[in-house]
Amino acid sequence: MESFIPLFNQLTSMEAIALGILTGIFILTMIVVGKGPSHALDFLAKKSFLFGFLLAFVSMIASLVYSNYIGYPPCELCWLARTLFYPQIILFAIAIAKRDRSVIDYALGLSLLGLVLTIYHYLVELGVTPEPFCSATGVSCAARFVYEYGFVTIPFMGIVLFAALSVLMLNAKYRLK
Repeated sequence: MESFIPLFNQLTSMEAIALGILTGIFILTMIVVGKGPSHALDFLAKKSFLFGFLLAFVSMIASLVYSNYIGYPPCELCWLARTLFYPQIILFAIAIAKRDRSVIDYALGLSLLGLVLTIYHYLVELGVTPEPFCSATGVSCAARFVYEYGFVTIPFMGIVLFAALSVLMLNAKYRLK
């Protein structure tokens, strides 16, 4: 178990960094191409529900491994973040099964709210903003269970997840007509 924790932290951190880089490239491509033709952006728009489902599902598994297997207790802000990405697994599964594009607005709303929340949580963790309503008896929202490469923490992973989901849904919203 002891050797699993550092390995899992490094793997999830590397995944977050890779996803962050891909999301940044995706954003730059969207800016450069705009509404013009792009095979890559069209492909991502067509597969946005599948990618969204996979991102949210893998993130759910990772969060459950952290809390239930490794034993890192989630703070109040972590619980709020979970309430914003867990339902997206169901939304994306329904969208895939029914080919229903109306899910885009709901997933985008949840993702943007989650992005704001996790940015705030990261700032709390860095000590930039004061700790919010976190319980005096529970886990501090400023507690750092994962700290890889000098910046990757669990709230950072949440920022990357919600940014990726937001960009996927924005691209789908404007490219799927």
